[in-house]
Amino acid sequence: MKRKHRTVLNQIAAANPGTDWDDVEALLKHLGAEMAEGSGSTVTFFVGRARERHLTIDRPHPRRHCGRGLARRIRSFLRSTGHL
Repeated sequence: MKRKHRTVLNQIAAANPGTDWDDVEALLKHLGAEMAEGSGSTVTFFVGRARERHLTIDRPHPRRHCGRGLARRIRSFLRSTGHL
């Protein structure tokens, strides 16, 4: 795992607000999540062949940084998939 991904993973594990969204998206793709665009700013990440585990969230806007609540949801998702 790249140092950048490890840093983002540690920030998500600590539920730190201010993590850049593009870095989070790159981390999830690196961990094997497939991304599906929804309407507006909605995006869904799927993990597994049967797509049994998924996370549907809205991209942060107007700023591109994750807030504490979004970081907690991503942390919960990563724990459920066994990546954290």
